[in-house]
Amino acid sequence: MTQTKPIKNYAAYFRTLNMIFYAILTGAILFWLIVFVFLRPSLQTGFSFLVKIYLFIIAVETPAFIILQRKMLDAVRSEKTLRGKLTRYQTLFLVRMAMLEGLILFGIMVGMIEGNVWMKWITLGLIFLMALLRPTTDKIANELELNGQEMRYLDRPELEIPEE
Repeated sequence: MTQTKPIKNYAAYFRTLNMIFYAILTGAILFWLIVFVFLRPSLQTGFSFLVKIYLFIIAVETPAFIILQRKMLDAVRSEKTLRGKLTRYQTLFLVRMAMLEGLILFGIMVGMIEGNVWMKWITLGLIFLMALLRPTTDKIANELELNGQEMRYLDRPELEIPEE
């Protein structure tokens, strides 16, 4: 098992989080464009069996996604150090993006196979939702409920984050 590099300062951490976000978002957008714009499958409006399965998966995954996020966020907030909180938040962020990306990619594939116009718009809506999850310093501070001492490292990102 490989060990991750420790977080030195918030600037490097935030840059890494943004690179991950934009890489995943760009992949989803490009795949959507290739399938629905460049390949242009003939689209129909009916709900086939595969589309119904996809909608069922969304209905099941959404509450599971919300519950999992809350539990993971509680675990992140319980960390004692800022470095621990940021490391665990990065894991939470990756899980959040992966679950959404899975829904998007599966939906695009269903749309490509079935040629369903609803899949085009549902997956585009999910991509828009993913774009709204872009990490910002304010979002991170609010989700982690950071105190004044911890906020100092976010306000001055060049400061090295202590291990304890």
